Amino acid sequence: MSVIIKGKETDRRIAEGLRDTFVSQYNDVAAFQMLLDTLGDNCLDRLIHRLKIEEKIDLFKDYVALKSIAEEVRAKGNREIFIEVCKEDEARAWINDNGKYHPLVFEALYKVYRNSERLAPYLKDKKEKR
Repeated sequence: MSVIIKGKETDRRIAEGLRDTFVSQYNDVAAFQMLLDTLGDNCLDRLIHRLKIEEKIDLFKDYVALKSIAEEVRAKGNREIFIEVCKEDEARAWINDNGKYHPLVFEALYKVYRNSERLAPYLKDKKEKR
């Protein structure tokens, strides 16, 4: 994967090292799934809450379905999430993450969740009501 990292020269070198370490450590599906599991169950609620804020979705009506979609994305979309993490091109994002990878993985998980085809009807319904 050849994503060019943006930022100051010194930041880019550090970020490239962090990204290379991430790729070598988590390129295995099982290892990356373990990293996803360390985010905890509350990460699914954070995904739903963030979507609620951005899209003004009614949680009382759709919470169970939104949680089901989030669980499916986390369980089955790990390769897609891994690729999304590797696409991060801001040097400061890698440096600020400091080798923990949780913020980067959460952001990638959110992007994959947000773009899930199963989520589209809930977003479409909301846009039609506007």
